[in-house]
Amino acid sequence: MPDSPGCVSHPTTETACTLCLPAAFDGYTITQISDLHLGEWMTLDRMMTVVQEVNALNADAIVITGDFISMLGISRGTYIGDYDLPR
Repeated sequence: MPDSPGCVSHPTTETACTLCLPAAFDGYTITQISDLHLGEWMTLDRMMTVVQEVNALNADAIVITGDFISMLGISRGTYIGDYDLPR
C-alpha cells in the first residue's frame, strides 16, 4: 500500500516492561493504528487492506486512536453508515 504524506504503512514494534502488570500479560500484544481519515485519502478499499494487515498481526488487542473519518469526508457527505462494512 503506498504511503500518504506522514503515513507509515508498515508495522513497528515497541516493547514495554512494567512491574505493575500480572504475569498473565507476559507476551500480550497490542496493535495500535491511528488517524485513518476515511473519506479523505483513505478509501474503503484502502481501509479494508489496513484491516487485513492489522488482523494478520494476530494481536491480543487492537486500539484505534485519532481521527476515524475526516472533516473533508463529512463535508462531502461521507459517513461511516454510507459504507457496507463487514461486522
